[in-house]
Amino acid sequence: MQRRRGVAVTLAVLVLAGGCAASTTTTGPASVVASAPAGTASAAGSTAAPSASAVATGMCRTIDLAAATALLGGTPKQLAASAGSATSATKIDGCSYTGTDPTLGYDVIRQPGPASTFVEAAKAAMSKEPNIVPFAVSLGDDAFGFTTSVGAKTMARIEVAKGNISVAVSSTATDPAKAQSVALEAAKRLVGAF
Repeated sequence: MQRRRGVAVTLAVLVLAGGCAASTTTTGPASVVASAPAGTASAAGSTAAPSASAVATGMCRTIDLAAATALLGGTPKQLAASAGSATSATKIDGCSYTGTDPTLGYDVIRQPGPASTFVEAAKAAMSKEPNIVPFAVSLGDDAFGFTTSVGAKTMARIEVAKGNISVAVSSTATDPAKAQSVALEAAKRLVGAF
């Protein structure tokens, strides 16, 4: 419990530093909740078409419900985070898909400068955390990935910089290899779209 709190605090610090972080929380069945930038609210979606707020804000568009269903192997519940900006960074897409194993959450943020600065700061912060198992990610200008335990499940987290765009992806699953493969596939789709 203490370790999960440490990772969550570190990810929260990264959000406050002007980046995005799809934060992972475990409440009942593992769920990933994409965090909205400071001052914005999340809007619940459904298992049908994207919610009205998702369509209005452009959220959940890069990996839509159909793509998430194919990637996760089941129909998830969709939760779109509102677009907005915090500390000069602007969220341009983000979504969470829960209710399946694995789950998926992502954020795409336009940074005020090179996104590699944010990714390097996130990498440095995560390298100090115990129980983090890094894995190779060859995407964008700079990237890193890691897995960590969240209760009985494993979370795979990827951060990628491409120009001034930062992409954050989290996947939680009972099978660590599945969490990592879902996170990698989602990150590839997101980086390729921007």
